[in-house]
Formats: sequence, C-alpha cells, structure tokens
Amino acid sequence: TLRQCYEVIVLPELDERSPATIVEYETSLTHWEQLSGNPPVGSISREVLKAFRSKLLESKYKRGGKGKRLSRSPATVNKVMRTLRAAITPLWPADRHNPSGRGLVPYCKFPSPLPRQKKLPFVFTRKQMTALYEAAEACAPPKQRRTGAIYHAACWRAAMV
Repeated sequence: TLRQCYEVIVLPELDERSPATIVEYETSLTHWEQLSGNPPVGSISREVLKAFRSKLLESKYKRGGKGKRLSRSPATVNKVMRTLRAAITPLWPADRHNPSGRGLVPYCKFPSPLPRQKKLPFVFTRKQMTALYEAAEACAPPKQRRTGAIYHAACWRAAMV
C-alpha cells in the first residue's frame, strides 16, 4: 500500500523535516486510505488520483469531530494533493528530475490544481453605509490649519458613494 511504501522509503528521508510536515504527510495518507479504496501502488494512475481529488472535494467532514459537517475548499484539496504528490514522487521511476526514483508507481501526470475561489471584497450593509455617511461630518478637524477639499465632509461622503 502507499502507506507502507511511505513508511519504508519516504519517511526515513524526512529526517530534517518539522513534526508538522510529518503530520501533513500522515493526514494526506489517511485521506488517501479512506477515500481512494487504498489501491496497490502499482495501480495508481492519473484517473485514480483524479477520482481521489473529486471525492476529497465532495466528502463532508466535521472539524475536530464535532459541529456541522463541512465540505473542503479547493485550497485545502490542493494542499492535500501537493502533500500526496510529495509522498508519491520518490516512488516513480528514476529520471533526471527524480534520480533516486524506485519505480514502484508508474509515472503519470499529476492532476492540475483546482482553481481557487477569489474572495469577494467586504461589502457594507445599507445600515453601516448610512452610519458611515453620517459620521463623515467628524472628518473635518476642529482646528483647521490647512484648507482644501480633502478636509470637508462632502469630499469623504462623495468618496463613499
């Protein structure tokens, strides 16, 4: 299995890695075992990896084992796939990029990362916007040494709208 290959071949090479990195490897392998059916290493292919990635994206989990069931974000799935790739790469055949390859897993092109969702900018509610608009009167300093449009509340109100 992939975990056995990881423990025998990959793990001894990770001496200098932090404990958090080892935990990431272990977590990725646990996901692999739970969602892929844990196929033999010789049968791992691009199709198997794509199926695992889609199951990882669709499966629900509970954070910390409690609370409501959540789905994983594309960024989380990409992180698990990156870690899994790092565990599989030493098992591919040897080549110029992987000179110490073992040849246990046939080489296949790894699935490309999922597109990440772009976060929407923060949007004020109508109530918050009204409060800001009314509070713009305080933008004028009490003792104005400088004069100009930037120190008038009307300028700040125009900028908000």
